[in-house]
Amino acid sequence: KRTDKKCKNEKELAMKKSILLTTFIAFIISCGYRGEPLPPYIYTFPKNIEKVVIVRPDEVIIEVKYPDKYIEGRNITNMNLKVYKCKKSCEACKKIEEKSIKEQTFIFKDIYYTGNICYLLKGATSEDIEIPTVVAIIPNVEDWPKKPKIDIRQEKNVLTITSETEGILTLYKKLGREEHYSPDPITYFSKEYKDGNVKINESYCYVARNVKEEGHLRIESDESNEVCVNVVDLEAPSPVSSLTAIYKDGKVFLIWEKPQDPDLDGFIVYKEENGKLIRLNHEIIRVPMFIDEHMKKGVNRYAVTSIDANGNESEKRYIEIKIE
Repeated sequence: KRTDKKCKNEKELAMKKSILLTTFIAFIISCGYRGEPLPPYIYTFPKNIEKVVIVRPDEVIIEVKYPDKYIEGRNITNMNLKVYKCKKSCEACKKIEEKSIKEQTFIFKDIYYTGNICYLLKGATSEDIEIPTVVAIIPNVEDWPKKPKIDIRQEKNVLTITSETEGILTLYKKLGREEHYSPDPITYFSKEYKDGNVKINESYCYVARNVKEEGHLRIESDESNEVCVNVVDLEAPSPVSSLTAIYKDGKVFLIWEKPQDPDLDGFIVYKEENGKLIRLNHEIIRVPMFIDEHMKKGVNRYAVTSIDANGNESEKRYIEIKIE
């Protein structure tokens, strides 16, 4: 009996130990084991910072494009930037602006009084990582580029901007409803530029500046005259195809295949009378068929065009049918 009781106690003890061990393992898995602290994250700000310094007779623009990730691959989410204005030697500086930004492009503007000025852009990220200093030295400009004059015209659905001013011009564009132009030109051009990136029934405005470039420095003239235009649809639809004429029961049936232009409105039918084309339908035809009940004996000559919603008419497609 004592041996049985001893065995029973040993089994109970073993079971309690098993329960305690299982509970301990579950606790470690759920709560973790407190070991040595992890090393702090390493943040290294890249040095590939892009800058453009624009000097105009009335203003200075400094545009800086910062990278969006640290070298280690983590996102740069926020930057606190400070702008200092200094003497040409970049000494005796005074902070003139401080700004916190989330986007990667920072644009600073100042009035241009005279040259021989140095600007310093300093700052740190939200992780307190120092941003490499951007230096912009503004020269004293005496020989400004000549102010250009530009013109604009629409050819089909393309706007053409022209200028007789010698040199390379920067072209700036905005929607007619917008107030300001971006400091980034849409292109550099000489004499002529064709802009096909436009939409029907939208207004666009353009200005140009004559430019001299020296590395990151862009010296620009005064702004040209502003030209604006409201884009209208001047492009004709595709012509009809497979035009066929059939004479039956004293009538001429004209049948054709319509083009697939999205702005197609309908069709116009002409008939030649005494050497001139006379329009037969006063209202636009919406179906690809026309019936002429007033034919004459001999050769009857017809023409069919497609027309879009803005009144642009396609090339004519001709057909003749001889009535005996």
